[in-house]
Amino acid sequence: ELAMAAKARNYSYLAITDHSKSLPISGGLNEDRLNAQMKVIDTLNAELEDITILKGIEVDVLKNGQLDFSDQVLEELDIVIASIHSNFRLDKEKQTERVLHAIKTGQVDIIGHLTGRLLNRRSGYELDVEKILTAAAQHKVVLEINSHPDRLDIDEHIARAASLHGVKVAINSDAHHKSDLNLLHYGVLSARRGWLTREDVINAWDIESLSDYIRE
Repeated sequence: ELAMAAKARNYSYLAITDHSKSLPISGGLNEDRLNAQMKVIDTLNAELEDITILKGIEVDVLKNGQLDFSDQVLEELDIVIASIHSNFRLDKEKQTERVLHAIKTGQVDIIGHLTGRLLNRRSGYELDVEKILTAAAQHKVVLEINSHPDRLDIDEHIARAASLHGVKVAINSDAHHKSDLNLLHYGVLSARRGWLTREDVINAWDIESLSDYIRE
């Protein structure tokens, strides 16, 4: 359904990035379920025309900065997003080191909803954003602009700072249903408020350019 909805919007590709096993309450995938999903995607890619489905995961960043899937599993995927979903109250130094460790694993393409904020519900956790942007630039890790109205994370200020550091962003619809693809509009507006251009946003590129950037 998502692929057909994306195709109807003239998208040329779509990434499927379900949660990983540390979030079973959100239907997080273990290795077996991820492998089954990858096979389904391979089948769909062989059948569908004019759109490519990228195999991905939103892997959980554990308290120590490790990822909850092995390198062997992650290397099979086209896109790896790493996000924090627990232990929000670590102090600034520990939370920053947690994100930096994930960036430096060499397995992460995108850091998801960096600050963890939920608008009108939860403030973002404390981070040294400057250190994270420096590391992201060094390791060519992308930052997500999560388009869900509850998040809009990163905000326009961090997006602008990312651009000045040479860090690219990906605008993610956070779609759990085909209608949620409409949320992408809010992420685009946030990127524009941060003065970002097409060159700053990897999923505004064609699939070859996006894939080349991630594989570098």
